[in-house]
Amino acid sequence: MAIMPNVVTHGLMALDVYNQLESSRVKSAIQKFPRAYLLGSNGPDILFYYNVFPWQDQSLNQKVSDYGHAVHRSNINEFYNVAGDFIQRIKDPVRQEILISYLAGHLQHWSLDSLAHPFVFHRSGELKGITRYDHYRYESMVDSLMVMYVKRHKLSDINVKKFVDVSEEERRVIASFYQRILQRVFGIIDDQAVIESAITSFKNVLTFLYDPHNVKLQLIQGYEKATKKPWAFSSHVVSSNIDAKYDVLNLKHELWRNPTDYEDTSTQSFVDLYNESIELGIEGVSVLNDFLDGEREIFDDYLQGKCYDSGREEGIAMRYFDSIYLKK
Repeated sequence: MAIMPNVVTHGLMALDVYNQLESSRVKSAIQKFPRAYLLGSNGPDILFYYNVFPWQDQSLNQKVSDYGHAVHRSNINEFYNVAGDFIQRIKDPVRQEILISYLAGHLQHWSLDSLAHPFVFHRSGELKGITRYDHYRYESMVDSLMVMYVKRHKLSDINVKKFVDVSEEERRVIASFYQRILQRVFGIIDDQAVIESAITSFKNVLTFLYDPHNVKLQLIQGYEKATKKPWAFSSHVVSSNIDAKYDVLNLKHELWRNPTDYEDTSTQSFVDLYNESIELGIEGVSVLNDFLDGEREIFDDYLQGKCYDSGREEGIAMRYFDSIYLKK
């Protein structure tokens, strides 16, 4: 079950960016196709949701999840350069605007991930061994805290489906686009139907994992206790049960490190990084707009090849972790 949560936080961030945008071609496309924009804010995470349920073929889930990991960790500049060129060449204005809106959202995902993922990885540990579920547990709690303590809403006030629910036409257009980008940039060849299925599954899984009334979490944890698999499934649940034992948002501003560099330290909170990502996301929309208007040819100077996972150029391994859940 290879799920990366934080859907809600990414969606909230994308909305915060949109609310500060000036009029432009990109903003116009987002206004016409807001659902494509919000799905885009989940970036390559959609690829983690193919055959995601335990009773489905998990070898296929792993195969398509690996596509998602590839997008997260490599060819960052090329992905957006090829995507931008592809969109520019589209003749159908409706299809083109759907993808402009979607790519704008995708840039929001990169903006938040490249800044906040190093924070989350350092403070939650590696995706293996005794910390293999801690990353998901951490991000699920970030979602809950961002809604309840930062945005001051009840979880039940958030229609979580809106962050992933696109029309049949939008799903088809986006899946076709992603299939072609995967092939051109990563040499990955697979059917468009796989991407469409992942998008559909995404909505179904998210609905199941969202637990505003703290009902599902208790049932799932009861199952985990009986099967001796703590956090295997409950780590993915976004619930109203706040874990106050740990300073997940780092509101005390304790020191943390970029997992790739022991000397690269910070005391920023997640909220600080979130706010910084909004500024980066606004800039990203401006860059995309300039690209579409022919005022720039590539995204390289904006993206700087920074990976979604580490915020560093590809190939630099993450080595330094200090999970808050291992501290007494």
